[in-house]
Amino acid sequence: MKNIVILLSCILIGACNPPADKTEGIEQDSSLSIEELLKNSKIEKGKAQIKELNAALICNGRIEIPPSDNISIHSKSDGYITKINYLPGEYVKKGSLLLSIENPSIIEKQRLFLETKADFQLAEKELARKTELKEKEATSSREYDAVLSKYNRLMATYNGLKSELQNIGINVSRLSSTSYQNSIGIFAKTSSYVSSVDVNKGQYITAETLLMQLASNSHLHLELKIFDSDAARVQIGQKVTFNINSSSTEFNAEIVHINPVLDAKDGSLKIHCHFEDNEELKAGMFVQAVILTETEHVLALPKAAVLKEGNEFYGFKVQENEVEKIALHNVKSNDQWITSVEIQDSLNQWITKGSYYIGEVESTHSH
Repeated sequence: MKNIVILLSCILIGACNPPADKTEGIEQDSSLSIEELLKNSKIEKGKAQIKELNAALICNGRIEIPPSDNISIHSKSDGYITKINYLPGEYVKKGSLLLSIENPSIIEKQRLFLETKADFQLAEKELARKTELKEKEATSSREYDAVLSKYNRLMATYNGLKSELQNIGINVSRLSSTSYQNSIGIFAKTSSYVSSVDVNKGQYITAETLLMQLASNSHLHLELKIFDSDAARVQIGQKVTFNINSSSTEFNAEIVHINPVLDAKDGSLKIHCHFEDNEELKAGMFVQAVILTETEHVLALPKAAVLKEGNEFYGFKVQENEVEKIALHNVKSNDQWITSVEIQDSLNQWITKGSYYIGEVESTHSH
């Protein structure tokens, strides 16, 4: 009976203990020797350091021009387009001739203006003569009042026609009975860029027709959109970093205005930011931005200490003579440092440089 019990016990003990070679294989896959790793001069170990990190709010936006710098060009008179001097994208100096327009009816207005001008000048002389006679009591008040009334009526007509012609672009000081202006010039009132030309030569236009659009890039700004749920995290003065698709450069901006009214279409909040002038930045460009919100002091590791695999982050924690790969959660970072919940123990030691090379070693071991 004893022999049976002893034999059964041996079988049970054997079943509860896995083979030695399999156990050793599992231990080798889960950790790496720190002594072997530090033979690589590109790998270093140390403790996490206290750093100031900003929590970040990621959002999208666009570089825009303020409405005051977007200029729509219209004509104040109907007519036919006879000349277009600029193409989209070209720079226009203040006072430059943009387009020319012809309209036969403006000849008639100029003729009427010149006739009224001649009558007004004559009435002016007649009033001066009647005023002198009145002072000498050589004319009646009735005759004087009639001349004064005619003078005032012609002056009103003259000034009205003059303003009307000047308003549509006629230089009245150059008009004479033998010289009429048969075309109207439309000039740039500010230096800017041509963003679009919306008519063609020979086209008949009215005062409502959009002829051209100009845009000044002297006041470019960054317009960001955030969700209403993030509104409490954003305030004026916060720093912003952003990138454009066509450049690897990181640009800096600052929040200067927060629109207090939510967008009725998507419930977003618009954030107005200013940045320094840069030739790479053009109106209409879409950007990816990071608003640096709350500041906190935390234990952090250099970015070179952390390995990123897909959307996951890993650190390498030093445990006695071994290195253990640890998944990091609630990760926050800036351009140099990275932190997580797992890093907040000041007694722990970590690989602080060369995580990439440890990843290569780990990959080799796993094969």
